[in-house]
Amino acid sequence: MGGPVIRVMRFPTATRRDPAVEAWLRAHDDELGAIARQWFEVLRACGDDVRELLHDGQPTACVGDAAFGYVDAFTAHVNVGFYGGSALDDPAGLLVGTGKFMRHATLRPGAPLDAAALRDLIQRAYLDMKRSAAGPGRGARLGILYPGDRAMRDRSDPGESRFAALFRALGAAGVAAEPVVYHDDFVDEVRAQLLRLAGVLAWHNPVEGGRTRAVLDALLRDVADQGVFVSAHPETILRLGTKDVLVAVRDLPFGGDAWRVGSLDEVRGAVMARLADGPRVLKQHRGHSGIGVWRIEMLDGDRFLLRHAQRGASETVLDLDGALRCLAPYFENGGHMVDQAWQPRLVEGMVRAYLVGDRVAGFGHQAVNALYPAAAGAAAPLPGPRLYSGPDDPRFQVLRDRLEHDWVRMLCATTGVAREALPLLWDADFLPGEKQADGDSYVLCEVNVSSVSPFPESSIAPLVAAVRHRLGLDVAGP
Repeated sequence: MGGPVIRVMRFPTATRRDPAVEAWLRAHDDELGAIARQWFEVLRACGDDVRELLHDGQPTACVGDAAFGYVDAFTAHVNVGFYGGSALDDPAGLLVGTGKFMRHATLRPGAPLDAAALRDLIQRAYLDMKRSAAGPGRGARLGILYPGDRAMRDRSDPGESRFAALFRALGAAGVAAEPVVYHDDFVDEVRAQLLRLAGVLAWHNPVEGGRTRAVLDALLRDVADQGVFVSAHPETILRLGTKDVLVAVRDLPFGGDAWRVGSLDEVRGAVMARLADGPRVLKQHRGHSGIGVWRIEMLDGDRFLLRHAQRGASETVLDLDGALRCLAPYFENGGHMVDQAWQPRLVEGMVRAYLVGDRVAGFGHQAVNALYPAAAGAAAPLPGPRLYSGPDDPRFQVLRDRLEHDWVRMLCATTGVAREALPLLWDADFLPGEKQADGDSYVLCEVNVSSVSPFPESSIAPLVAAVRHRLGLDVAGP
């Protein structure tokens, strides 16, 4: 069930990016070198814990310090090799070699290649080595990390957490999962616990109880460097889970008119100029629950209608100085905001797509959200509930098709996040955009990866399958 245990060759000098490997790849600048670079990038993308070094003149990829694959270029071909290759199931017959442990695939320019089969071999080799390198102490135990106090940690009761259903589903699927209750005050205790595990799914908002994720993110980076699988990895959060992603994707089919705003001077200048064309929404670059998200509308030259998206906030009319005072805290200590055009069709509701990796696992539809406009002379309505449905909800099949066939791939390419590095569970919020001849358009307004909860029941089964695959408990992917 857990797969073969294989010989582990450790290289403690392996690092996230080895200059010697980069030099080797640059030196091999011909057609064979391009093939070698292409497949070494696949090795690199297997997980956040992949490290590398140049060993025996070959770019070598490791799980932590345990080597699992390499590339090498010869006069007429490229080898993609595996340190535990003799234990790999190879239904496509790509592997050659007769050694006790190692095997390789031979790639020749212009020759047919089953690229999907080779990618599958690479992923299996990574998972096999990850399991073998972890040793019997870690096995395939999973942690679910969420914030709490000392008393909660002492109890560590899965049943009292908001993830009780997920704990039950993991247990039923043969995954040993345990609570990892986190607070900065006992970070060293949490570190020791994580280092006994094979992986951790982390749920923690950017700010909890007035504290940022700075200490937690340093911890997660550290344990990932030591071979623990982390989802979502702090680097992935920085690339996907801040409002800066809206600027990164503004030229994509699901992007909108979005700009980075680095100072109050830019608010006075560029933002004011854009407000002349209609309302805008300014969002602090990292936050949650509507905190730091403001709708701004210019009423005349020096009067502005502002509304904070935080629950319970009301509209207010301010002059420019008053508006700037509201926004000033978000620029302190090097902070910045993102300015996005207001979407008039917000009144039709927001759609949240929940994804496991690159596949849609469910939807949430909120008809009345935090910035729903008020009727004339009345207070704005309170946000309504988010209603969940499965991935086959007929209302959202156009959105699902676009996400699974094009948009997730585009998002990864634009943000530099490899498909394999996508969080196991994440979500993306969309508002309806301008109507088009071929149907509705959608505009991305947020990506959530830090603390995706609650989530639809339909996402639990694919999440459990993804966990099993990531821990090497299944041969096939989710």
